[in-house]
Amino acid sequence: METRAEMKRTAKNRLRRHWMQGILLNLVPVILLVLLALLIGNSFRTSTYSWTDFGRYYATVQAEHHDWARMFINIIETFFLVGVSFTSLDWIRNADADIAPVKDSFQAFQGQYLGSVIFIYILKAIYLFLWSLLLIIPGIIKFYAYRQTYLVMKDAKASGQQMNTNACITRSRQLMRGHKMDLFMLDLSFIGWDILAICTAGIGYLWLNPYKQLTYAAFYNDLLTA
Repeated sequence: METRAEMKRTAKNRLRRHWMQGILLNLVPVILLVLLALLIGNSFRTSTYSWTDFGRYYATVQAEHHDWARMFINIIETFFLVGVSFTSLDWIRNADADIAPVKDSFQAFQGQYLGSVIFIYILKAIYLFLWSLLLIIPGIIKFYAYRQTYLVMKDAKASGQQMNTNACITRSRQLMRGHKMDLFMLDLSFIGWDILAICTAGIGYLWLNPYKQLTYAAFYNDLLTA
C-alpha cells in the first residue's frame, strides 16, 4: 500500500494549477448548507436572531431541540459530502477529469445514487449506534470499518454490480480489514493543518478540504489494489 506521503503527493498533483476547482467543489456545499440552516433557523427565530448572522443560525438549528431540522440538515450535508467524495475519486483516477464544481457537488442527488445514499446513511447510523452501546472504542472501530461504504456503492453501480446496502457495508469492512489504523493515522496527519485552518478563522479550510478529500479518495483507490 502507498505511504501517506505518496497519497498526499497524488492529491497535490491533482490540485496543481486546479486549486480553484477544488476550492469551489468543497465551498459550494458549505454555502448552500449555511443558507439552508439560515432558512430553517428563521422558522424558529426569536427577536434576538438576525438574518445576517449565518453562523448563529447554523449553530441554533444544530443546538436547539428541533430534531427533524437537525436530521434533515445532516442528511443533506451527507449528500454533499458524498458528492464531493465521488468527484474526488473520479479526479484521482483521471488527472484530466473535467470538474464542474457546482454540478459535481450535487452528484449524489442523482437518481442512481439517491436511494442508496439514504439507505446507507440510515443503516450505518443504526450499526454505529448499536456498536457504540458496547462502549466508545467498538463504535470508533466500526466507524473506520464503514468509511468506504459510499465509494464502494459508487464503484458497484459504475460496474453494474447488484449490491444492496448491507453488501456495500460488508465490502467496506473487508477493504478496511488491517487498514483501519492506516486511515486513523492519515486522519491524525492532518491535525496540524486543521489547527492552522482554525487559527485563520476557518479560511484555511478553503485549501485544506480539497486536499483532504483527494487524499482520502487516493486512500480508497489504493485499498482496491492493496
